Amino acid sequence: MAASGIASTGRTLTAAFFAGSAALLLGERVLGDSETPRFVASGAGALCLLLSSLGRALIAARGPAPHRRSARTLAFAHLGGLLAAALYALSTNGGLALLGQDVPLSESVQRLRVVLQCLFPIVWLVSALPLLLIQRSAPPLAVDRPPEDL
Repeated sequence: MAASGIASTGRTLTAAFFAGSAALLLGERVLGDSETPRFVASGAGALCLLLSSLGRALIAARGPAPHRRSARTLAFAHLGGLLAAALYALSTNGGLALLGQDVPLSESVQRLRVVLQCLFPIVWLVSALPLLLIQRSAPPLAVDRPPEDL
């Protein structure tokens, strides 16, 4: 794969992360009343997050040795985005039911929901900011040259 191919793949994965996050937010917060558009936007966003994280993990595992550390850091940032999405999912009525909290009006369930709703944007920001900053500052990977030319 050409160096520009890897560099553009990294930019594409970062763009997919942010597009997936935006689609998930759009689906859950803006289109929350419309069932079909909500599920389409939320599903597309979750799929973008999952696929970009998988792609980032593959680059971290198979990338050139000198760049594996930064690739692993980017992969962990993507995993943090997935964790944030999971925390958000757990804060919904369906997620609380999965946790065994079926009574949405009890005080303990409301406290749990507030904690989860406060945690997910914090986890997302802690993941997204390093992802954006590392991606913007890292030089393109030069993997198309043989190892002796590096």
